[in-house]
Amino acid sequence: MGLVTELSSRGRHVTATVREPAKAADLKAVPGVAIEGLDIDNPAMVEALVARLGNAQFDLVFVNAGVIGPRERTAETVTHEEVAQIFQINAASPVRLTYKLRG
Repeated sequence: MGLVTELSSRGRHVTATVREPAKAADLKAVPGVAIEGLDIDNPAMVEALVARLGNAQFDLVFVNAGVIGPRERTAETVTHEEVAQIFQINAASPVRLTYKLRG
């Protein structure tokens, strides 16, 4: 949030993505920020975002996506599927999004 506020205050155009735009009151309060809905692990939503942005050019892409995973689990009890889901969202999906935005 601090980065969004700072860049906006410097006159930079900022596009922020959030899973639930309706809950992004803090972003809506920053003047000039475009808010896009995105679940980074949903390929259809990623494609829709890329299509909406068209040929937009970005000087900086900061991808801050992540989930914690099941809080009641330990390294001993977490399943392979849960670990794979966490890795997908926290590591692979941000890289894929970045490549898609490059065009």
